[in-house]
Parts: sequence; C-alpha cells; structure tokens
Amino acid sequence: MYGTIHLNDNSKPYQEYFREMVDEDSTFEFESIDPESLDDENWSVFDENEGKYLGIDIPAIHIEDTTIAWRWRWR
Repeated sequence: MYGTIHLNDNSKPYQEYFREMVDEDSTFEFESIDPESLDDENWSVFDENEGKYLGIDIPAIHIEDTTIAWRWRWR
C-alpha cells in the first residue's frame, strides 16, 4: 500500500532514519536506532474513512515527495 504522509514536528528525530532507510547506498548505522522504534507493534496509519488506526510493518517513507509505502500487519 502507499499514500501521502504528513509529517509533524514529532518526526524530526526520525527523519535521518527515514531518508537512509530508502537509500540503497546508505552507510547508516541502523543499530544506533532505539530498538523500540523498530518494533512493528509501534507503527500504524490512520484510516480517515474508518476513523481508526491500523497496524503496519515499518514503512518506507520518502520525505522529499511525501510518499509512504507499507504492508499491513496481520499478526
């Protein structure tokens, strides 16, 4: 699935991670990320039609064009 993402100020600490995650040539030390942030249970999207949050796996976020791509968490 994909959509448009609207990042707020709370996302600033994660923006370097978002950029590096989608960069195939990245040398980013992903181990430096707080393990709790990488826990799939902490990720969701808000479905405006349903009016509720739905669980997703860790998404790929392309900040420059405001695109988010994800898979539903079925667990």
